[in-house]
Amino acid sequence: MSDVKNILDFFILILKCVLIILMLGIILPHLLDLLIKVFMIKNKYCKDSILVFNILNENKLILLRFINVVNEFFTI
Repeated sequence: MSDVKNILDFFILILKCVLIILMLGIILPHLLDLLIKVFMIKNKYCKDSILVFNILNENKLILLRFINVVNEFFTI
């Protein structure tokens, strides 16, 4: 009986780990990408905001690369 409980606990732990990886690796970066896109479209033509816009552009590229790496990891 204890072995069955241990096996069940193991599978629950694996499921939790996969859900955390999916949340932090796929869902959260897509949400951040969507927020950056909305912010950039909304505030595209502001006076004296070139520096902030460039920083957001670079952060968006980093985020897109991270999304690609995570997606490639899950396709293997």
